[in-house]
Amino acid sequence: MAGKRNRGERAGLSREMILDAAGRLVNRDGLKSLSMRRLAGELGVEAMTLYHYLPSKEALLDGLVERVLTQALPLPDPHTGWRPLLRSYADALRTALLRSPALLPLLQTRPAVTPATLAAAERGIAALVAAGFPLGKAVHAVNALTVLVLGHTATEAGTGGGVGGGSGTGTGDGIVSGSRTGTGDGDDSGSGTGTSDGTGTDDGTGTGAGADAEGAEGARGGAAEAGAGTAAWLAGRDEEEYPLLVRAARTDQGTDDAERFTFAVDALLTGFAACLDEAGDGDEARRGAE
Repeated sequence: MAGKRNRGERAGLSREMILDAAGRLVNRDGLKSLSMRRLAGELGVEAMTLYHYLPSKEALLDGLVERVLTQALPLPDPHTGWRPLLRSYADALRTALLRSPALLPLLQTRPAVTPATLAAAERGIAALVAAGFPLGKAVHAVNALTVLVLGHTATEAGTGGGVGGGSGTGTGDGIVSGSRTGTGDGDDSGSGTGTSDGTGTDDGTGTGAGADAEGAEGARGGAAEAGAGTAAWLAGRDEEEYPLLVRAARTDQGTDDAERFTFAVDALLTGFAACLDEAGDGDEARRGAE
C-alpha cells in the first residue's frame, strides 16, 4: 500500500518547481516582492506547504542562487580541456543573469552553501586540479571568473557599478567562499516580530511555528547559519563529499581575497598579451607597455 502523500506532493509540487516559480516572481516584481506567502499564492497553495521543501526563506534565497549556478556550471567532459569548461560556465552564467537580472543581487551577496551548489563548485575545481592547477589557484580561478561575470553582467544590466554602468555597489563573494551579507527578506531590512500561527506578511514580518524566514530570521540578515559560506564554515563540511573544497578551506588555499585579486588581474593581463600575440600585435603592445 502506497504511503500517504504530503500536501506538496498532492499539489504536484517539487523543490525545483518552487524555485523556478520564485525566480519568475522575482523577475516580474523584484526581489522585495518575494515572501513565502506571496510565493505560495503564486503556486495556489498554503504558505506552510512550501516549508516541506524549503524550511525557511533563507533556504529559498540560497536555492535561487543554487538554481543559477548549478545550471551554468556544466559537467566536466574528460575529452574537453579546462579552457572550454570555464568559458562555457562564464557564457552560461552571463546568459542566465541577463535573462534574470533581478537575481543578480542574490548572486553578489550570497555564497554557495547548498549541497548542490557546493557539488557544482567541487566539479569545477576538480577539473582544474586534474588539468594541473595547484588547489589554491584552482579555487582562485573559479572564484575570480564568477566575480568577473557577476560584475560585468551587473554593469550590462544596469544594476552594478563600473564605467558607464549602473549605481549598484555589490561586488560578489564568488562561488566558494566569502561572508554572507544579504538580508533574509531581500529588502535590506529583515525586520519583523511574527505571530504565533506561523503566518507572515509580504513585508518580511511574521515567523510563528515552522516559518522562521519572514521575521526573526530575516532580522538576523543572512546569518541563518553562523558564518555560512566562509572558509571556516567550509572547513566543517563533509570532506568525503567535497574533498577539494574542504582541503582548500582547512589549509587556507585560495581563501585570501587580496591574493585572489592579484591572481585574477595577472591572469587577465597575461590573457590580453596572448590575444595580442595571436593577432600579431604583441610586439607593438609590449613596446607600449615598457
